[in-house]
Amino acid sequence: MLQLEMVIASETFKAGGTVVVNRFVSGGPSSATQTAAAATANGVAMQAAVLNDFFRVATLGVCLVEAGAAVAENALLDADASGRAVTHAAGVILGRARSAATAAGQLIAVDLIKTSS
Repeated sequence: MLQLEMVIASETFKAGGTVVVNRFVSGGPSSATQTAAAATANGVAMQAAVLNDFFRVATLGVCLVEAGAAVAENALLDADASGRAVTHAAGVILGRARSAATAAGQLIAVDLIKTSS
């Protein structure tokens, strides 16, 4: 299935550690890291980064996110311990799946839901 991104807003952040592309990120613009399990997020990394690199973060719209497990279409999502999208069980809702994943590691289209960190 063809999956499209429609990023409406993005910001430049500075990495506070290693950041993997297509995963949720948290923290301020001067020290962003992968989102922890059930935590708030600023958005999704649009590129990979290492400590002190600058990178783009999608903060609003539809973007591709790596799934941490199987996810149903239209499921509410939060993050696992690696910043990947998983079906919401606890913590903060970060988005809604616009496509499904049958296993971890697959990219799914996600409508981002703005949270505060």
